[in-house]
Amino acid sequence: MATPPKLSYEEEHLTGLDIFWLRADSPENQIVTNCALCLEKNVGIDKVEQALARMVEAHPRFRSKAVQVGLGRYDWVQQPDFSPKKYGCVEEIRLAEPTQAALTRFYEDASSTLL
Repeated sequence: MATPPKLSYEEEHLTGLDIFWLRADSPENQIVTNCALCLEKNVGIDKVEQALARMVEAHPRFRSKAVQVGLGRYDWVQQPDFSPKKYGCVEEIRLAEPTQAALTRFYEDASSTLL
């Protein structure tokens, strides 16, 4: 049997695992991904936003949105106007003290705060 041609990113179907996570997300149980960038010196929020924008540009999946295209079928659809800055993806936070314990406390508080 011949292998079907690979779909482009614009046409790629979500996997079963992607659909599981999509359905697990709800207004009452929002799935949020956090990331921390710990720097030894201040490089400025603009440089961090620029680096994030380059990463998003290099990986098309980060600019994709899951869209239902049929009964139980979802595709990844590109958002050409996606910008991390537009969605408030970067926030500068300074810890009271530069320790692992302070970072852990921050993450615990941030993770338990309702959106």
